[in-house]
Amino acid sequence: MMAIVTCLIGLQFGHAIIHFKDHKERIVQWMIASFCLLALAFSLDFYGMHMNKSLYTPSYTCITAGTAGVMFTGVYVLVDIYGYRKPTLVME
Repeated sequence: MMAIVTCLIGLQFGHAIIHFKDHKERIVQWMIASFCLLALAFSLDFYGMHMNKSLYTPSYTCITAGTAGVMFTGVYVLVDIYGYRKPTLVME
């Protein structure tokens, strides 16, 4: 179930590419969502729902999706804004 939620969160990050045309708007949307997910993950962990990959808890889902969002934003800035494509040639 939580794997589906992670996939849907990733889908929402992809929708920002279509719905927002400016780089700044996309970055702001992704960072807000990522930091909210990370804050939710740590608050869930603090209140007793510990991160456990084998059980795929909601806190684990939020931390992985939030971290992936921050990393995705970083790669987007490096590649699409600054044009630094060398490290990503393998992915092309």
